[in-house]
Amino acid sequence: MQWMMDSWRATVWFAQGYRHYMKEGFLAKQQGWDPHELDKDLSGKVFLVTGANSGLGKSTATTLARKGGKVYMLCRNQERGEEARKEIIKETGNEDVHLEVVDISLQSSIRSFAKRFEDSGERCDVLINNAGVLLSERSETSEGIETTFATNMLGPFLLTNLMLPTLEKSAPSRVIIVSSGGALTQKMDLSDPQFTRGKWDGSRAYSQTKRQEIYLTEEFAKREGHRGVRFFAMHPGWADTPGVQTSLPGFHAKFKDSLRSMDEGADTINWLVISDAVMTAATSGDDDERKAKGKAKAKDYDEYNGKFFFDREVASPFIPTSRTHSSPEEVEELWQLCLRMIQPASS
Repeated sequence: MQWMMDSWRATVWFAQGYRHYMKEGFLAKQQGWDPHELDKDLSGKVFLVTGANSGLGKSTATTLARKGGKVYMLCRNQERGEEARKEIIKETGNEDVHLEVVDISLQSSIRSFAKRFEDSGERCDVLINNAGVLLSERSETSEGIETTFATNMLGPFLLTNLMLPTLEKSAPSRVIIVSSGGALTQKMDLSDPQFTRGKWDGSRAYSQTKRQEIYLTEEFAKREGHRGVRFFAMHPGWADTPGVQTSLPGFHAKFKDSLRSMDEGADTINWLVISDAVMTAATSGDDDERKAKGKAKAKDYDEYNGKFFFDREVASPFIPTSRTHSSPEEVEELWQLCLRMIQPASS
């Protein structure tokens, strides 16, 4: 029976994706947006973007630099990162773009960067956890952790925790986690989070971590939202990125002409970074003033914290009747698992 549920879920998800996640879905949604909502000068703001040398990360870093922001690109590869940095500077004319060589799959690399950044006294207005991998074969990092889980889950979990003091000092601040529509196909399964048993399924491992990221975002909002930091998860739709080209070559070959551009895929990331709408409750306490302007009450804006977004709207991270919800106890188990797995490196 489980295979039937999995098959049904995948079929419904693909039908939904074909209708909404492609370029046509983006263009249809775009018709209802304020074309000037993101026309803001970001001078004086500081942004950290992981995986910023290509794909959605590079697109996001370019947009923020073009608007005057100070951008730190966290990239694993020095050469590719430096090449991307120079391209962004050339395209935007903003020299305030900096490369930090950080391997998000390695806790030692993350801790080293976080210490350097803290010691620098720099502020951080927004942390964008974008780096991710989808692997065709199982592998482990030099620290002995399965690479997909290390990169997509533990890396963002550790980096966000280590950056919280700086984010709090810079409040109101934001953390964005780039998840995936693939999360909707999965119910969280923590029985073997590193896929040590059975045949390797890279797509399932990836989608499991993307489901877990959504729960982590909710938990960060509940546990740390009082510090003036807002946490958001999002999925970009199906975009034509280098990652899709290499990790899903068959899918890319079949649908490449219908996929979103990288800028279209990154649009909701930029919206969550720049828009005032998702942060109003964190910055204004005058409820009457907001109501006079036709805006929602503060509690409504607070409800954005920890939510999952798609195309500039709160979206359900579940396919209806798909039985992919997890209990609060299971989510707590995920949080405690992550804490245990980062603990040895700090002892």
